[in-house]
Amino acid sequence: MVIRRLADALWPWRYRAGVLTLCTAVYFGVRLSTALVSALSPQIVAALGMSLGAFGFAITGIRVTAAALQLPSGILSDRYGERRVILAAVVVAGTGTVLLALAPSHGAFLAVAILLGVGGGLYYSPSTALLDSLYDRTGRAIGVFRTGGQVAGIVAPLLVVGFGVRHGWRSALLLAGIPLVPIAVGLLFLVRSAEPLPPTASPARRIGTRRVRSILARPPIATSVVLACLVQFVDVASFALLPAGLQGYHDLPPGAATAVYGGYFVAGALGQPVTGWLADRYGNGPTLVATLLAGIVGFGLLSYRLAATAVVGAVCLAGFSRTWATPVQSRILDHLSADERGTGFGLVRTVYLLVGALGSAVVGTIATAAGWRVVFGALAGLLATCLAFHVLAIAPDDSPVGGRAG
Repeated sequence: MVIRRLADALWPWRYRAGVLTLCTAVYFGVRLSTALVSALSPQIVAALGMSLGAFGFAITGIRVTAAALQLPSGILSDRYGERRVILAAVVVAGTGTVLLALAPSHGAFLAVAILLGVGGGLYYSPSTALLDSLYDRTGRAIGVFRTGGQVAGIVAPLLVVGFGVRHGWRSALLLAGIPLVPIAVGLLFLVRSAEPLPPTASPARRIGTRRVRSILARPPIATSVVLACLVQFVDVASFALLPAGLQGYHDLPPGAATAVYGGYFVAGALGQPVTGWLADRYGNGPTLVATLLAGIVGFGLLSYRLAATAVVGAVCLAGFSRTWATPVQSRILDHLSADERGTGFGLVRTVYLLVGALGSAVVGTIATAAGWRVVFGALAGLLATCLAFHVLAIAPDDSPVGGRAG
């Protein structure tokens, strides 16, 4: 308490920036563990005697658990305050990371992997709701916040090459868990605790069917959720399958494909704050159009056999298209009241993450049956469908309501 008061006295005007920094660090720390598990897959499979199918089941379990917890995490943040739920996410993710590093068998590994899904499912909705309560122009804040996940995608393969290969996958996972300790301390002592809702607002009441219907039935939210489902589908598919497509269709060697795939994350990391600024400056609608056009051009180009430099440019455009979430999420938050930010935002994320999770399975099947040219063309076509839907179904005025200013 004394440390928190001292921090408030020293930088009262910088409190929002401090919270944003911590939330971004949470995103990085929690996502790094999950990304590192995927990047270490060859070592883990060999060391524990797992099949690729069993390892894939672990990753699926992490993703599904994280998606299923979006709504409960929002309800808990509304009921108990965002800081407590975010802190719980960090503790669970850190514990899961350490236990994975110590897992003696593949059975234990599969069981403990769920903890990463729990940690990954708890932090996002409360963090976004907290930032929305502090920032009038939410787009910029969400854009910066989401860079944490993009940077984790860049750091994970670097950590594998620079540390995991020499010292082993267990040491790499333990190293990934270290940043979560100071992040938890920062949340505990530097972030103010929000006033919880009255006890009468029970979880059962907050998740009631009528309340869920009332949120999803609002036209701005309903259209945004449909759009998010489709674009998340593309995002999940490209995230999981792009390296294989670069090797199998564009004939890049594994090292070059990994490097180009890194550009996919670099473009996303650099684009997040830019997209957030554009959303606050010009509105969510025009900004979303720009991200969709980038993806259409990027995946469209990848459907043709290109020179290596052109492939890099196309992948970067596809990576920039991943910043679609900033204007879409900002638009959703603009249409949620203060007392339903956590519950409402958790609800819509649960819907579109579960639908989007089908992307890798569906597109992987298409790649096997029809080839990569069809896959890249289909991804571009699906984004073009999203663009048409956005233009026809979503109101042109997507700017923040109520004169929100940063």
